[in-house]
Amino acid sequence: MAFPVVESSTQVANSLTITAPSGIEVGDLLLFFVGYYNTGGARLMGTPTGFTTLHKTGDSFEGVGCFHKIAVLADTTVTDYTLGFEALPDHIGMSMHRISGVGNTTGIRASDFKIESEYTGTATTPIYASSMTPLTDDSLVVIMFMGASTNIGSVQTLADYAITPSATLTERADVGEQGGGGSGSGVTMGVATGNYSGLSPITSRTATFSTNQMTRDQNSIAILINGTQSALTEVSHLDSLPTVNGLAGSNNVAADVPHLAVEPTVNGLIGRANNNIWRNPDKPTTNWNNLPK
Repeated sequence: MAFPVVESSTQVANSLTITAPSGIEVGDLLLFFVGYYNTGGARLMGTPTGFTTLHKTGDSFEGVGCFHKIAVLADTTVTDYTLGFEALPDHIGMSMHRISGVGNTTGIRASDFKIESEYTGTATTPIYASSMTPLTDDSLVVIMFMGASTNIGSVQTLADYAITPSATLTERADVGEQGGGGSGSGVTMGVATGNYSGLSPITSRTATFSTNQMTRDQNSIAILINGTQSALTEVSHLDSLPTVNGLAGSNNVAADVPHLAVEPTVNGLIGRANNNIWRNPDKPTTNWNNLPK
């Protein structure tokens, strides 16, 4: 079984519409992350059309969400997706990711969300300890962090993504927004992914914000995605069935179209068991002697 692969991603700040990741193919897993902060009160976050809510959470001022879907034919020509909101929050960051090698939503085997429920000060390095145990020994781990603050002097960023046990993680999105005037409230959101081998539980995840974030308004999402295990599914590890001479391959040698699109020949004759080149019809018990001899 192969690792799912993050093929492409896109990100946007201060907008409810995001450009579709490039190269979407039928059967790809699409992940839609959002993190928002609103200084004036709560915002009602909806679900993008056609997606399923994996989880969304938050308090009266901020929240995060993750939505997913398996791409269908219509997604291969979509140019953008829109997140539903009753009104645009003061600060918002979104990212979308196209992942191949999944093929169905059962590939999302586990998910975990963490939100700090009350104000406990500020920090640049939050650590979230919440164990997740893989179900198979080759998983794609996806972690998302969101943070907000009421007093920053620049657009915030994320770095130093890590999990325990350790795995090599690649940042896929890092989008932030800052209020006007050079200082004020702001939000940042980052996503990283990595291949995770083995069945040991992932016991913690962490990342570093470039500026202090209010602990109350730090959120994190972690997801484990397993690849398609059955080659009989509609979308298997291969994007399409293998072909020979333009014909689909088959594992049934007795079928009209065997592994080879054209049956082999010897001296112009088809090489079947009843071919006369292999059996003398006049003396079938002596295939190697000529009858007149």
